[in-house]
Amino acid sequence: MKHYRIVTLIFLIVFSSCSYFEKHSTCEDIMEKEKFVAVMTDVYMIEAYFEIVHISSDALQDSIAIYYNSLFREHDITREQLINAINCYVLERETINKIHDDVINSLILMEEKTTED
Repeated sequence: MKHYRIVTLIFLIVFSSCSYFEKHSTCEDIMEKEKFVAVMTDVYMIEAYFEIVHISSDALQDSIAIYYNSLFREHDITREQLINAINCYVLERETINKIHDDVINSLILMEEKTTED
């Protein structure tokens, strides 16, 4: 349940700073849906990790930056691309709900794989 709150909070924060999108631009132009699902799965993992780990606020900021920079490198994206993709997809209710379901399913599969080993 905390994951839902974390993601909702992230989406609300990002949505409140929503940037302008050209009408001819689609979310797929910003980031393909499959890639967005993979990125958001990793975002959920990062956020869940920092929910569990208790670190001082200074160390926390440094650690979060390191994890997110690693995420950007791994997926070959920038912070701005992620923010723009979130801002775009969040405006498409059905699509963002499907993406959220796909992310949750990915996390469930990860959990099942770790419990099998």
